[in-house]
Amino acid sequence: MPIDAVFLESLCEELQEKLLACRVDKVQQPERDTILLSMRGASGGGKLLLTASPNHPRIQLTNLSFENPDVLHAAAKAFNGRTFGLHHAAAHGAPRRADV
Repeated sequence: MPIDAVFLESLCEELQEKLLACRVDKVQQPERDTILLSMRGASGGGKLLLTASPNHPRIQLTNLSFENPDVLHAAAKAFNGRTFGLHHAAAHGAPRRADV
């Protein structure tokens, strides 16, 4: 099993432990290809950073704060006012793919 798959599997386990059943409290889109989900719930919650940058794609828990742009991007508008949370996080057999 490649190291990517091992890392992705452990990341999904960590997300399951820390964010399972948490609700999204706030959605920020500081850049065109980055979304920051502030989550909270019985397990505490945290901030989940999702970046779809072609050079540096990532999923990570973070404590960093980001400045919101003056104009909302389309993805932030789509999430605005909706209630959702993390129900599962799983890595699949396909390399470098996780369902969150």
